[in-house]
Amino acid sequence: MDSPAASGSLGIPDGATGTIQAGLSVQLDAGATLTADFYAYVTSAVQQGVPLENYATATGVDGYGTPIPEENVQIGDTSDDDPDDSDPDDTGSAIIDVVEPGLVLKKEIVDVLRGGTSIWPTEIVLPDDVIVYRVEVRNIGLGTAYNVDFTDDLPSGLEYDADYGAGTYRVSPRPSPVHFRSPTGPSAPCSPGWRLRSTQGRR
Repeated sequence: MDSPAASGSLGIPDGATGTIQAGLSVQLDAGATLTADFYAYVTSAVQQGVPLENYATATGVDGYGTPIPEENVQIGDTSDDDPDDSDPDDTGSAIIDVVEPGLVLKKEIVDVLRGGTSIWPTEIVLPDDVIVYRVEVRNIGLGTAYNVDFTDDLPSGLEYDADYGAGTYRVSPRPSPVHFRSPTGPSAPCSPGWRLRSTQGRR
């Protein structure tokens, strides 16, 4: 006698967490197999270095309504099919590691231009000087960071200067810093320049 064919939805509500009871109550005749597939969304509550350990347990009753024991040596039920959890407890596990992205930022002055000529290093600036800033964003985690961006708050007396270039950026081929190319050097990672405005008027 074959088990009745059955298929359908597990009926698990979206967003369910913790212990989930499928409540299928299907019939499995000798040699039959129940296969269930479901989806679990990884949230930001995970922690890098703490693996996700997921366990599932099978239960059922015999024709007399007696719960089926986890182990039954007489019929050869002495282990589970799960290679990661083969002890005879009708429980299987699936473990997967977790990685997360993590951002750190560094900002520095890398040049000061006066009349188009570098005067760096210097401790002071004058109106009409151009300050070249560098912003470096680095992903120190093992996971990929998406939609990475940065904001910059200019103090009073500075304005964005596109005369030396619109400002460019590059991303390294490995998960490390986001750099900004300097207008004063062909390969130096750097940000756009900012001009110190004179209260007497610009330039």
